[in-house]
Amino acid sequence: MVQEWKKQKVKSLKEEIKKAKVVGIVDLDSLPSKQLQHIKKSLKTAELRITKKSIIQRALKNEPQEKLLQHLGRMPALILTSENPFKLFKTLKQNQSDAYAKAGQTAPRDITIPAGPTDFGPGPMISEFGALGIKTKIEKGKITILKDTTIVKEGEVITPQVASFLQKMDIKPMKIGLNIVSAFENGVVFTRSVLDIDEEEFMNNLKLASQHAFNLSVEAVMFTKENVTLFLTKAHQNARNLGVEAMIYDKDLIEEQLLKAHSQATVSYTHL
Repeated sequence: MVQEWKKQKVKSLKEEIKKAKVVGIVDLDSLPSKQLQHIKKSLKTAELRITKKSIIQRALKNEPQEKLLQHLGRMPALILTSENPFKLFKTLKQNQSDAYAKAGQTAPRDITIPAGPTDFGPGPMISEFGALGIKTKIEKGKITILKDTTIVKEGEVITPQVASFLQKMDIKPMKIGLNIVSAFENGVVFTRSVLDIDEEEFMNNLKLASQHAFNLSVEAVMFTKENVTLFLTKAHQNARNLGVEAMIYDKDLIEEQLLKAHSQATVSYTHL
C-alpha cells in the first residue's frame, strides 16, 4: 500500500508539472552535495525538485510530459522553468566544472587520448598504454602517443583501470554540475544531444546555408529582396555593354562610345 505522504507528494508534483512551461530531467549522479546546494541557490529562473525516482515516475505518468520517462537517467530530479530549454541548458553548462572520472561512472561522451608527446619516461606506463590499445614509441626519452585513440565510448561504464589511467594523464572527462538529460516543451522532448549546441559551429553552418541559398537563387534567376540589387546591377551592365556594341546613342553611353571610336581610329591610323 502506498503511503499517504507519497500520494500527496505525487499530487503536489503533478500540479507543478502542469503549471510549468518547460519540464526537464537532470541527473544528479556523482554530484557532491556541496555543489548541489550551491547550484540550487544560484538558480534564478528555474526550480529544482529533488525526490525519489519512483515519485517522479508516478508524477509524470498520464501527463503530456510522460515522454520524459524514457530519459530519466540514474538519479533523476525535476527542473521546472519558463525559460527556453536551450538557454537553460547553456546556463547550466557554463556553471559546470571539469572533474576526474571515477570507476563505475558512465562516459558522457567518447573519451579520446590525443596523439603526441607525454611527460612519462620508459617504464610501467608503457604497459598501461598497451593494455588500453594505445600505440606508443619512445622519443627523446619520453613516451609519445602515435595516434588519437578512443578508450571509452559514450555511454560505456568507466572501469577502475581507465579511471586510474585518466588521472595519471590529467584528463578530466566528467562535468560537475546539473546535467540535463532531457527537457519537455510544447509536446516535444529535447534530449541532451539536441540541446548541446556548438553555437559557433551552428552560426557557421547557418551562414554557409544562407550563402548556398543565395547562390542558388541567382543561378535559377529567382528574384528576392536579397538578390534583386545584384540582378539590377547585372542587367544595367549588360544594357550598357549592348548599347556600346550596337552604337546606340545615349547620354549615358556617349563617353564610352567616343572612347571606343577614338581607340578604333587610332588603330586604323597606325595600320596606314
